[in-house]
Amino acid sequence: FDITNGTVQFVYAGTLTNDFYVFAEYDSLSGNPFFAIQNLPDGYGIDYAVHNPATDPCLASRYDAEDPSRRGLSRTELLRHLELDLDLERPLVGLLVDAGRGFDAELVLDALPELGGIDATFILAGTLGASDRARFDAERARRPDHLAAVDLPDDAALRRLFAAVDLAALPLRPGSYGLPVLVASRYGAVPVAPAVGAVGELVVDADAALVTGSGFVFDELDAVGLEIGRAHV
Repeated sequence: FDITNGTVQFVYAGTLTNDFYVFAEYDSLSGNPFFAIQNLPDGYGIDYAVHNPATDPCLASRYDAEDPSRRGLSRTELLRHLELDLDLERPLVGLLVDAGRGFDAELVLDALPELGGIDATFILAGTLGASDRARFDAERARRPDHLAAVDLPDDAALRRLFAAVDLAALPLRPGSYGLPVLVASRYGAVPVAPAVGAVGELVVDADAALVTGSGFVFDELDAVGLEIGRAHV
């Protein structure tokens, strides 16, 4: 690899199996060399044949952008499964906490008391450790009708969640891939995510009047509660 005057020149031998998913890690463009290049692991990148709410067999009901009316059936099914209040007017927010998918569970748990002041129903999605589960259980005891948790054993469960919620809070750690943002948007869940990795390229931050934009992007990781509040308003 050679970096000259800000120009990156790639030289490689052999044929790349999928050049769309090739990425490089580097220190800077100040002359330091690249130290790694590889194909992204399987599962990164969205397959529109699989991630398609119009044909997805794992959903309670299929829908598309032209007719999203049947999307509400997924919402109702999830609320009933979790024995939550069936108020369909109250916003339903998915809070992703699965560390295996690159999410910061501590950030979400720290924000729960602040989120308690918002008239919305919140679902923590993913696996929690014993100490984190204790923190969640204590918070849920204060508002059992508006807070629940659900496991995400596979990608189908993640798609069902995104098909049900209005907002998807995605507290991605720096260096995480943007796949969950793509899937959330594909299934009609408005993404709320920090400006890390590819998020800035995947989400157009909503303006103050909530007229334009495709989601909500925040700079400080501890601002997730404030950002969900802005989305709710």
